[in-house]
Amino acid sequence: MSFRTLLRCLPIALLLLLGAHTAFADTVTYTFTGDASGSVGSTSFTNSAFTITVTADTSNISEFTLGCVPTACTIFSVEGSTATLSVDGLTTAITSPIGVFDNQTVDVLGLSRITGSGPAGLGMDLLDLTSPVFGTYNLSGSLSAVGPFDMGSLDEFNCSAGCVITSIGNVSMTSASQVTFTDPVNTPEPTSTLLLGTGLLAVVGLCLKAQAKSHS
Repeated sequence: MSFRTLLRCLPIALLLLLGAHTAFADTVTYTFTGDASGSVGSTSFTNSAFTITVTADTSNISEFTLGCVPTACTIFSVEGSTATLSVDGLTTAITSPIGVFDNQTVDVLGLSRITGSGPAGLGMDLLDLTSPVFGTYNLSGSLSAVGPFDMGSLDEFNCSAGCVITSIGNVSMTSASQVTFTDPVNTPEPTSTLLLGTGLLAVVGLCLKAQAKSHS
C-alpha cells in the first residue's frame, strides 16, 4: 500500500473508530425487591412481594454536586430507559420518568422521579436506601444484593409529589420492608461491537480498493 493511499485511509479509519467509541455503552439493570403495601391502578396490595426494575444506559449517567449541609454532596443519577413493576403476580410498565440516584456523600441510593440529567432533572425520591456500600458506588459498577432494608411508611411514593404512572394506572406505596437493591453485571450493547467490526472492515475494503486503483 502506497504512502498516499495510507494518508487517504487514516482519516476514514479515525472517523469510524471514533463513531464506534462514542457508541460504546453498557445497558445496566437496577432492581429493587421487597414487600410493600399500596395500590396500582384499581388493585390494592398488602405486604405483597414486589419488584421494580429500571433499565438504563450508562452513557446517560450524570455526576453533579449539590449544596448539602454541612458539606456539598456528590450525586450520580440516571433516568431509566424502561421500567417495570411486578406485584402480586401482576407486571406493568412504568411510563412516567423514573430513575436511580446515588448520593455518595451521605451513602444513600434511591429510586426517584427523574426528568433529565443534572440537578434540574432530579425529582422527589420514591425509595431511599442507606449503606456504606453506596459511598463509592457511581451507578455504572456492578453490585451484588445490598440489603434488606426496612423502610417503614413511605410518605412520598404517591401522587402528592407527582404520580408514578403505569400502563394500568397510578402506583403508590404506603410502606415497604425487606427491600433489597441489586445491580447485575452490565451488558455491552450489541451495536457497539457490530459498529466497531463493520468500521474496521470498511476501512480495509476502502484501502484495498484504493490500492487496486493506484495499480490499474
